[in-house]
Amino acid sequence: MWDDPDRRDAEKGTAKELSKLAQKFKYLLDEWRISIAELAKWIRYTPPPADAIQVEQPFEELEDEDGEDGPETIH
Repeated sequence: MWDDPDRRDAEKGTAKELSKLAQKFKYLLDEWRISIAELAKWIRYTPPPADAIQVEQPFEELEDEDGEDGPETIH
């Protein structure tokens, strides 16, 4: 029956549950972002193995077409 008080109590709004779910999701997403940032740092700054073969010149050592070091500018 639609007016049953027990049913109304059981089917109360889900705002509280959705709020908890959203908080948990936000927390886990923040933790994931931190983990990805740490992984990116680890990948970037970990030296290659001693037996690794270098395929191309390191980015830091590349020169522009005009022979100048540094980023290209358009002004």
